[in-house]
Amino acid sequence: AKIEMYNNIYSNVVSNHHSPAVSTGTHGPGIYSDYNLYWHTEAVCPRQKIYGFGGGGERWSAPWHVMQKDMSADLEETRSRYGIDAHSLFADPQFTDQPGSNFSLKPDSPASGRGRDGQNIGADASRFSGIAQEKGK
Repeated sequence: AKIEMYNNIYSNVVSNHHSPAVSTGTHGPGIYSDYNLYWHTEAVCPRQKIYGFGGGGERWSAPWHVMQKDMSADLEETRSRYGIDAHSLFADPQFTDQPGSNFSLKPDSPASGRGRDGQNIGADASRFSGIAQEKGK
């Protein structure tokens, strides 16, 4: 199987159970992950544990408990250990009005135009506008 993960914004890169933001179990060879933005809010400290792959042998890492040996500490280590996320960023996406639930990007956002095929990184709500209009007929 090939798993593709691109144009995502991942926030709080350590989960509440101390596993990485992205945990892929044993799917490593089939993973395509790039053009993502990893973002750390004030709720989580330190910035670490970006990515986790399953281990092997007698003890396997699981998405809810990735063993330390299977985790990378930062985006640079993710690239060197797993060969993924070559174009990904670690930055604040600069949402227009996060407290007001407006998650569109400010014009100077580091996620603008930095996604796969020059798209913005993050949700593209425009894909749903046509569906809503079609249902309204």
